[in-house]
Amino acid sequence: MSNIIPFNYESQQIRLIQDEQGEPWWVAKDICDILGIKNPREAVSKLKNSQKNSVILNDGNRGNPKITIINEPGLYKLIMKSKKPDAERFQDWITEDVLPSIRKTGKYEIDSLSEIDLIIKSAHALKKIDERLTSLEAKSHYNSGHTGYWTITAWCKLNKFTLTLDEANRKGRDAVKLSREWGVDIGKVKDERFGAVNSYREDVLDEIFSTTEVCS
Repeated sequence: MSNIIPFNYESQQIRLIQDEQGEPWWVAKDICDILGIKNPREAVSKLKNSQKNSVILNDGNRGNPKITIINEPGLYKLIMKSKKPDAERFQDWITEDVLPSIRKTGKYEIDSLSEIDLIIKSAHALKKIDERLTSLEAKSHYNSGHTGYWTITAWCKLNKFTLTLDEANRKGRDAVKLSREWGVDIGKVKDERFGAVNSYREDVLDEIFSTTEVCS
C-alpha cells in the first residue's frame, strides 16, 4: 500500500490509501463516522472479503496501528447502509470530485479549484439538495395504500406547479367533484398540519391540471 492521502469532508477527516495498482482504499472507521454508522465492525463484517482488508497504519495516532480499510465497492455498500439524509451527497462528492482528482493527480486538494469553480460546484450541490427535498416532500404525501394517488400538494411539487392556497383549495374541490363523477375512490393521507388530506387518482389530477396556467 502507498502513503496515506488525508483530507476532510465537512471538517471530518478521511484517510485514503492507494494500492500498487493505484486503486483507492478507505479507512473504514472514517467512512462510518461520516455516514453515522455506529457499529463499524458489524457493518464491515457484512462486506465481501474482496471489499475489505487490514493494514498497519503508522499515522501518529495512538492505539492499535492495524486498521480495516475498504475498497470502492465496499465504500458504496456502506453508503447504501447509511440512514443519513446527505449520504447521497457524500457519494456524489466522492465520485464527482475526489476520485477523478486522485486518479489524475494522486491527491485531492480543494484549494486547486478556482473561486468561480467553487461557486459553481456549490450552486450545483444546492440545486441537487433542493431537488431531493422537493422529491422527498412530494413522496411524503404519496398514498402508498392507493397506488397512483397523490395529494394536491404532492402533485404540484412533482410537476412543478405553483398555486396559491385558494387555488389549491379550488383544485381540491374540482378533484373531489370529478372523482365522484368518474366513480373513483378518494384516498386519505396523514398530514402533520391538517391531520389528514385527500389524495386523488393520477388521471383525475391530470384532468383538473390540464388547463392550469400557473407553473414554475
